[in-house]
Amino acid sequence: MLVVGVVFIGLIVWLTVSRVGLISTGSTDAVEQSKPEIGEAVKVGSFYIYINDVSETTDESDGMKVVTIGVTAINKAKEADAFLGSQILLLDTQGNVYNPEISLFGGVTINPGITEKGTVDYHVPASVKITTAMVRAELVDMGGADYVRVNLTK
Repeated sequence: MLVVGVVFIGLIVWLTVSRVGLISTGSTDAVEQSKPEIGEAVKVGSFYIYINDVSETTDESDGMKVVTIGVTAINKAKEADAFLGSQILLLDTQGNVYNPEISLFGGVTINPGITEKGTVDYHVPASVKITTAMVRAELVDMGGADYVRVNLTK
């Protein structure tokens, strides 16, 4: 009986969080719209997100490189909301998707009208060419988030 109660409570919490947009249950397919470029605003949820710059540092000893993106987030809502660096994924020319390793991007909550700036680092094989950032509004993607693509090649 205790197990059934715990499962039931877990389901209610998951449904509640899912309904308010903190998690999603779809795919990482990006929303097809005009593809913004570095420095252009992307409207994601209550935020305007800017990918300001992209840099790469290669470590020849381990065959990896670190891709660092500079990010600005502006909360345009009338209430505090969360945006994390983990809501930005990178895509290479082969269609591989990379999650961030380190995020020095803001806190969990950004108050209305506040602008936060920071960086997000991704460890990727040195041989790959990163072409796109995929930005989502949901904090956690359980397989159904809508992503907006940002062209990183210019």
